[in-house]
Amino acid sequence: MSRVRNVSHALATFLDAAAEAYGAAGHPLAQAAAESLRACLPPKVPPIQGRPPALEDLGAALETLVPGRLADSLNACAARIPWSDAAFDMPGPLAGRYAFVEIAGPAGFASSDDLRFGLYLQMRETDYPAHSHAAEELYLILSGTAKWRKADGAFAPRAPGTLIHHRPDESHAMETAAEPLLAMWLWIGDLDRSSYRFDGA
Repeated sequence: MSRVRNVSHALATFLDAAAEAYGAAGHPLAQAAAESLRACLPPKVPPIQGRPPALEDLGAALETLVPGRLADSLNACAARIPWSDAAFDMPGPLAGRYAFVEIAGPAGFASSDDLRFGLYLQMRETDYPAHSHAAEELYLILSGTAKWRKADGAFAPRAPGTLIHHRPDESHAMETAAEPLLAMWLWIGDLDRSSYRFDGA
């Protein structure tokens, strides 16, 4: 029972630090989302059922976090929460190459009807093909420089600390090279996951 309490406490601290990071990002939507994050109910962490293969890169991603409260709280809970790689029908090459967790939201450990918020891990040397969804999305990169493309634009490197905004139904894709990507993601607006689709699907 103490393990659950300790993880829940670390996760609650991480939620508060994440809200602070989004609030400091200088984007009006991020600032509004930060207030919604702070309003989430305390997280109740379920037991871990399995370990997605991509988590073999989690340690490397955590090692390069910028020191501070966000990094400390994330190091205290990231390996002790249940990650998944099975929410969407992913293309074959992505199998085992990514993992995510919804921390706050309708399916999160902390309940919220206003947003979905969580963590995303993409292994090194991995391409995530162009996709879109009805939700407006705010990524905040925590570690690893990845190449990002939005709509018909070219791929461009995005470093840790970068806030990336995807408008509703805006196509986007990500590529990693020598470093894994660890990022926070946040959905606002239409939270229906059934709108998630790959380009051309």
